[in-house]
Amino acid sequence: MPIPPELGAYVGPAAIPNEASLARRLVRSSIDLSHQGIPLGLALAASFDLLVSIRYYNGRNGIQRAGWLWCQASASDIFVYNNACPHCVFQDRYFYVQGNKPESGTIGPATSGALRDLLCEYFAETAAGAIRVHKGREPVDIGLTDEDGQCILFCEIKSGPLFVPPLVTPHGGNFRAQAGAMPMAGNHQLGSLADAHGIHLSLLVPTHNANGYWHWNLGAVDARGNEWADEALRRSIEDTPNVFRDYVNSWLALWDSYCAKDRDVRRFWMTNACGRPRNVGEGWPVDNRGSPDKTISDPKTSVGMDRTDDIKKSTFQMLDIGLALKNKDANGWTVLVGLLSNLHAARHHQEYLAPYEHIIWGTRGANDIRNLFDGIISFSQITANHEWVGNVFDWLPNGEG
Repeated sequence: MPIPPELGAYVGPAAIPNEASLARRLVRSSIDLSHQGIPLGLALAASFDLLVSIRYYNGRNGIQRAGWLWCQASASDIFVYNNACPHCVFQDRYFYVQGNKPESGTIGPATSGALRDLLCEYFAETAAGAIRVHKGREPVDIGLTDEDGQCILFCEIKSGPLFVPPLVTPHGGNFRAQAGAMPMAGNHQLGSLADAHGIHLSLLVPTHNANGYWHWNLGAVDARGNEWADEALRRSIEDTPNVFRDYVNSWLALWDSYCAKDRDVRRFWMTNACGRPRNVGEGWPVDNRGSPDKTISDPKTSVGMDRTDDIKKSTFQMLDIGLALKNKDANGWTVLVGLLSNLHAARHHQEYLAPYEHIIWGTRGANDIRNLFDGIISFSQITANHEWVGNVFDWLPNGEG
């Protein structure tokens, strides 16, 4: 039975799966890894970070050529995402540089789009098209429909990557120092790339078992178009045995250090929301007390749904969407609402979500009682207050992270 018009007004057309897409390749590779003992949900979460990253790398006409960092101690020019030279971080040295984190108006569409793409390809691969993914219309961010089961899930998205791999290219004649730039400590320079055709690119990825990093080699690419990163990553995963497994293992180590706030391992300083470095030298701004004055990544940065302001807003939003949509004429359909993200609130769930995750509500004089959250859904943890949610989002055993 098709979606009732009163409900269909809150979602756009269903996304069309693409077997040749990077998202489908990542889903298939994640499923392969799950057969080798790596949790499927966490492999999907690592995949989400790659999908978001490629949206950040591109400018209007291909790769962003401005904002590159030359580091004398490194063999590479580096496109820095957060505010520190990543090569020097792994030497336990911290040199401040303004990173290339996009404006908030870019981040939201990039993360929501990556999540929709990944879910679309996941359900196309695992559910034979029975679950369809739709871009939402206000106040809904995303809708998932099950015509056979006559169920629709309206979701609020709160998402953000754990890790955006810096892009690197070997030192050479392609780097142009920024004219008139102030000298930087530690033999660093800001500049731009002269050419994006045939450029050798890699991703800088922390090792999972030591305080170092490795390069995910993408080869020589023509980075002038908007699809170069999709094509380069997909080709690398298909042609290079174990490279995706190595990346996921590195990502899992980053996730562990983020959850534990383990500041003693250098890879921690590559995670978003890592805050201020502890060991500063001549390359880091300090305040009048000699304490670090800038962050590598603002601790209020959202990693998944793990931001207190986002949790508070989304809790109200669930009530607002429930009030608006659960009273619509559903024509026999089940209407559910949920919070959706790439990662659960690892640091703040217990304090800010756990007291509310099983709340039910109703209106005076009515006979029905509703869940505030029919589901709190991420690749790392699932709270299912409705059977449909628990059955459909099946990448974690028993919904556990």
